[in-house]
Amino acid sequence: MKDEILINTQLALFLDRLIDRPEDRYQRLNEALGGIMDGNLIALPIPIELSDIPVVQLSSKDGIYGCNIARGRIDLFVAGEGRQPFEAKMKTITELSEKLIAFCGAESLPIKRVGFVSRFFIPEQSQDKVIEQAIVPGFRDLFGIESESAFVEVFVRYVRSVKFDEFDFNVNNFVTLERMSARLSGEPSEVAGIQITRDFNSNPTENLSSKFSNFSIRKFIEQSKESFKLKEIEKTLWPTLE
Repeated sequence: MKDEILINTQLALFLDRLIDRPEDRYQRLNEALGGIMDGNLIALPIPIELSDIPVVQLSSKDGIYGCNIARGRIDLFVAGEGRQPFEAKMKTITELSEKLIAFCGAESLPIKRVGFVSRFFIPEQSQDKVIEQAIVPGFRDLFGIESESAFVEVFVRYVRSVKFDEFDFNVNNFVTLERMSARLSGEPSEVAGIQITRDFNSNPTENLSSKFSNFSIRKFIEQSKESFKLKEIEKTLWPTLE
């Protein structure tokens, strides 16, 4: 089978009240994360009405870590290094996520919704032809595609509402398949391939702030990982591979 390369993960925390001045909190946030955001700081004059747009953007010098602070949400990013799988970063991702949630509690920033996104890359020259395997033949045949050269773009997005064990709220389970090019360690130029995005987030209409005192991000990440189903997706896209 194929080896999935971790591009990055994203923890999104949606707040139940707006942060008045995000630029006054970034230093305490960075301290809570262990001072890993040692790169350049970007602060933008974003109108208060645009509560999901980052006011402050933090990053590490090596580009592995990043954090965006908007008035209504905080997003933490952890990138893969080289050709690492998710498992190589899971411990770091989990520990930083726990620290960020603890920071929100210490700063009296109630969390109403959570999302955990993981993006993977698999090298593949025949990008659209492979992604097309996720579409049932009867639908594909409607368009009379006879050769790979006829492809313009194939993009697949599928969402279902599911339940995670030990959590009493619904989780939107997203999978996205799309073409992309990436610069990989040891390669002289960009490599063509397929990006697989696995996104698990709570329902936007359900406010979880009253339940978050008992919320375990560690268990949420573990159950997200168990639900990646990357090998099953690969068997669909590359049915002849063992």
